[in-house]
Amino acid sequence: ISAEPAAGNPRPRCFRVVPDSAVVNRMGLNNDGSATIAERFKRYSVLGDASAPSRRSPVGINIAKTHSPAILGEAAVSDFAASFRTLAPYADFVVINISCPNTEEGKTFENPEPLGQ
Repeated sequence: ISAEPAAGNPRPRCFRVVPDSAVVNRMGLNNDGSATIAERFKRYSVLGDASAPSRRSPVGINIAKTHSPAILGEAAVSDFAASFRTLAPYADFVVINISCPNTEEGKTFENPEPLGQ
């Protein structure tokens, strides 16, 4: 899930390669954005409270940088932080996807300095 919505890659973007017994995933980070996803979590009282005793399975959220070549450096750090702040209250754990092969500019954190932020 990214801070801003994304359409993802053109279809087909997930398909089987039967001779290789493989599945190819080229989804391209299609998602409705963190604010919309948070609103969906709010609709489900158990999901809206990470400490709810009635929750049977842990909820994990994977956040990624918004797919935009304009969001780099400090803007990328802010983008991740926005998604984290918006979605963390609904999760038992959050995965921060810092190097996504689905984005051309998914290399913001190849230099480790921004990770400290």
